Amino acid sequence: MDNQISYGHLAPKLKYVLVYYSDGYTVLNKRFSDLNYANPFVEKLMTNPDFHLVEVRVVTEKKVIAPFSGAIPLRTEKVDKTKVEEAFTYHAPNETQIKQMQMIREKAKELAYLIFEECPASADRTAALRKLRETVTTANSSIILNGII
Repeated sequence: MDNQISYGHLAPKLKYVLVYYSDGYTVLNKRFSDLNYANPFVEKLMTNPDFHLVEVRVVTEKKVIAPFSGAIPLRTEKVDKTKVEEAFTYHAPNETQIKQMQMIREKAKELAYLIFEECPASADRTAALRKLRETVTTANSSIILNGII
């Protein structure tokens, strides 16, 4: 197969294979101790529109071989224009969504006060509050988009 990892000569010295893939937001990884198990996983990734193959690393006794090039592209990404259009279109919230978003904001506000009270003024506290705001924004976006992306 075109997409198969064809590095069988490494099998005797193989420690493990790391496959890095993404759902579009986060990079995930899966570890295999055998190329025979890694190959089908990589093939599934390359045909699944919800995930993108980022990189495959083979770790042998002596070195890390990464990234694979040639048969395995570093990114196999298909643009779903409908999802892009939906993600960047304004969606007015309905009454239920407004209540859901308000609950998230209220809980985040409680956590923000706790962070202010318990954490010393520092770059880390500032980052925590910034990430909390980002979390609320992303959670609210998930409510509005209702699983579109």
